[in-house]
This record gives sequence, structure tokens and C-alpha cells, in this order.
Amino acid sequence: MTTARLTASGPSRRWRIGNEVWQFDGLPKLMGIVNVTPDSFSAGGQFISVSAASEHALKLVGEGADLLDIG
Repeated sequence: MTTARLTASGPSRRWRIGNEVWQFDGLPKLMGIVNVTPDSFSAGGQFISVSAASEHALKLVGEGADLLDIG
């Protein structure tokens, strides 16, 4: 397995999401995608049920996703 190391980072950023503030350290983040609409161009209809979408989301987090895009 190849490992990459980032030696330079960008400025720190803060996002307010609802009542929470997320601090980002300038390093890249991995976003997992959960497509829940039947007309999605990718995985269309595969995660329509709440249980299927939840299971997929948990799998993505388990594989290293820092945040999720659910749409």
C-alpha cells in the first residue's frame, strides 16, 4: 500500500452547520456520497430506503469519510 504525506496545509477554516461549528485544519477531507433519489446518475434507486441509505452512510464513514453528502 502506498502512503502519501501532505507537508503543507492551508489556512484553518470554521463552518457553522446548524448549532455546531466544524473546525477544518486545512488538510484535505474525504466526502462520501449517498444518492437517495431514484433518478440519480450514480447508484440511482440503490439507496432509496432509509435502512439502505443508513447502512451505506455507516459503511462510508467506516471506510474513512470525514463528511457525507446525502441527496
